[in-house]
Amino acid sequence: MFGAVCAIAGVALLWIGATGFHMPVALIGGLALALGLVLALPGLVAMLMPVIGAVLSVCGLAGKLAASSLTANARRAGGTVTAVAFGISLIAALSSAAATGTATINADLDHRYPVGAALYTPDGNALSDKVLQHASEITDARGSYPIRTIAIDQTPDGAKTTPRILDVIPDKAAAVFAKDGQWRAREENGVPVALIHPRYMSAIGIKEGDTLTLTVAGVPVTVRAHASQLTESPKLAVIITNGQLAALPHSDTIKPALKTSMIWFKAKPGIDRAKLAGQVNRLAVADPNATVGGGIAESNDILNVLNMLLMLSYAMLAITVIISLTGLANQLALSVIEQTNEISMLRALGTRRGVIRTEITIEALTLTIIGTLIGLLIGLPLGIAGVRAQIGGMTGQFTVQLPWVQIGALVSAILIAGLLASAVPSRAAVRIQPARGLTS
Repeated sequence: MFGAVCAIAGVALLWIGATGFHMPVALIGGLALALGLVLALPGLVAMLMPVIGAVLSVCGLAGKLAASSLTANARRAGGTVTAVAFGISLIAALSSAAATGTATINADLDHRYPVGAALYTPDGNALSDKVLQHASEITDARGSYPIRTIAIDQTPDGAKTTPRILDVIPDKAAAVFAKDGQWRAREENGVPVALIHPRYMSAIGIKEGDTLTLTVAGVPVTVRAHASQLTESPKLAVIITNGQLAALPHSDTIKPALKTSMIWFKAKPGIDRAKLAGQVNRLAVADPNATVGGGIAESNDILNVLNMLLMLSYAMLAITVIISLTGLANQLALSVIEQTNEISMLRALGTRRGVIRTEITIEALTLTIIGTLIGLLIGLPLGIAGVRAQIGGMTGQFTVQLPWVQIGALVSAILIAGLLASAVPSRAAVRIQPARGLTS
């Protein structure tokens, strides 16, 4: 009873921690859940063994023998299932946390950096012709868009948030990078709408739709403000389109001073970001002044650290699973020892060795499958709850993602390991001589 109470309390605390973004509360909930499962799970599995045995009985003589063995040693079988479930739940929790964390990081970076990758010159000089010619060869990008830029001479001071350049983007790029594509059409009295970073608007005290006057190439440029995160990719800028530039009163003065100092790349959905980064980096070699930026640069740093930590964690958790499977092998070995007389009598009555071997295999797979299912049911939501408690409050882009490939690989590996764990006990079982049961 105490174990069940601990488990229920743990689930409640995990829920509170995840929804309220309180990692300490979620951590206490996880510890309470673990304690509750250690105390309650063996007994619960033992209570279910008669039902499990009834299901196994339909598998012929081998199934009936396995059912009899598991039911007779229900409490010990419950302990074995608990050990397997704990190992699986730890790996499942880590996998779901990694998948959800990665998806959340990518969603947050896509929100903060609409430009998937960018190639630019930090000094604002034009990119080399070679770079411009080969930009379209980046296969993992939906498209490449040359961006013309010019330094802003003067604009209201917003401290560190003050934009320093004016970006002029192709008209077709507006619909690709700015999710709220209506901004281009919203012009009043011939004043074009420009994208401006919301932090800068807040710093200088303007709101959506207010006008802002910049000085570019020595001439005043008045635009109507529209907040957008796009202005941070990769430099803080004010952004207008080619069409809006043409409508400006002094566009003929500004156009000659523009330089194609940036290329924006829109990543294809579901692409390998590391591969796209590699392609853009190789393109950057063609121009010694070019630098790679955009969301992909930050995501690579974050994901590389995350992957390194994951590999270390998986290695340590693999030891936990090995220990759990060793416990499974011991459970089967004890079962064989306790059934020595029964097995020898069955052999004396003509039961084939294959039936005995199949019985041990069914026992191993039954315990492994039950432990795996329980481990997945506990571990997957546990990992998601942990990530939500830790970073859910830092971003509005929290994204749940389950690691289906890892789950499939884990289930396959653990079933194979369960079969291997049954190899030695089943070999010992089939070597029991029939005469032993007749003389005992």
